[in-house]
Amino acid sequence: MVETFFFYLFGAGAPLSIFVINLSISVLFLFSIYKVLSGKVKIDKVLLSFLVFILFQILSAILSEDAKLSFKGIRDYWALFGGFVAAYFLSKECIKRIDVFDMFLSISTTIATLMAIVETLFGTDFQKDRLFLNAPIGTMQAKGFFTHHLTFAGFVGLLFFYFFCIILKENGKWFHYLGAVSSVISLLLTQSRGYILIAIFLLPFVLYKRSKKVVTITTVAFLLVLVLSFVFLPQRIKERAINLFSFQNGSFSERVYLLKSGYKMFLEHPILGYGQNTYTKYTESFRKPYEEKIVYYDGAGFRTLCHTHNVYLMILIESGILGLISYLIFLGFLFKSLTEMKDDHFLSFLFMFIFFLLGGLFEYNLGDAEVTSLFSFMMGLGLAIKRNDR
Repeated sequence: MVETFFFYLFGAGAPLSIFVINLSISVLFLFSIYKVLSGKVKIDKVLLSFLVFILFQILSAILSEDAKLSFKGIRDYWALFGGFVAAYFLSKECIKRIDVFDMFLSISTTIATLMAIVETLFGTDFQKDRLFLNAPIGTMQAKGFFTHHLTFAGFVGLLFFYFFCIILKENGKWFHYLGAVSSVISLLLTQSRGYILIAIFLLPFVLYKRSKKVVTITTVAFLLVLVLSFVFLPQRIKERAINLFSFQNGSFSERVYLLKSGYKMFLEHPILGYGQNTYTKYTESFRKPYEEKIVYYDGAGFRTLCHTHNVYLMILIESGILGLISYLIFLGFLFKSLTEMKDDHFLSFLFMFIFFLLGGLFEYNLGDAEVTSLFSFMMGLGLAIKRNDR
């Protein structure tokens, strides 16, 4: 009963609180460790490959010029490892109740969406105690209950594909529809162009071989939202969309120069990198030549100081080629296991996996604890379903 309660609690609280996420994962992680030590379950290739990845992080930390700082950074992988282990070893009783979990997750997503709507309409930033400023619509990029709009976008993007793919399997219940609608509204309100483009890119693959009715309804709905957006949304949001790939857009140019400076940084320590969590300490000299090339409406220079907006480049910088290869091997084993699923949730977990990987090209989502915790927990849940269906 305790395990089931915290399984439900994760669904009910994940879109609302990082505290609830950590509490649920921590308790379920302890249950998992107990099961492993008692011999009830065994560690498989996916977990072993992740342990190899962590091993290279530790080796990189030992050899780092600032080992203390680097070892602190290794703790950041708790969201990935803890979430995956916590869900992977869930009992069969929890798996049988996945519909209840989905219902709680859907309702909490809807609550987060209501928050996103308030933030957008009233220019409200609850994180900074700025309530109902009556700022122009669109001034505030929706954050939900999280601290950053990109974190919220990565989170609700994962949820959209989870709920939407269940619906496409024609097994969707009312709460799956509610979750899909709520999550896509939240995603749009974040104004996160990268995540929105990834979602649009993946939709044709999700709809492949679906009925003409499903494809038509989805296409018409998408076009309707697109047209209404350009007709009714404020000029600020339209400009963000139009200048997506323009160097006049500070956000775009910054990402380009983050990649350039980050690549030069990687070349200095290509094998095992600088050590986890050391990017900010060593990046200044590599960024300096590009500072004046990045122009925002209120000044020039980099706004992102702690990462490169790219997961794979960050791993290269902080743990080198060996670190990246070990991470990709882990993802390869995870992907292979997901494709062997026979459950109706198969497409949901598969497209969540792809969305997260593609998101890593534009955002450092591995560094967003909320996003990584949801991703890893849902991947573990998928494999738990696969194991219990045998």
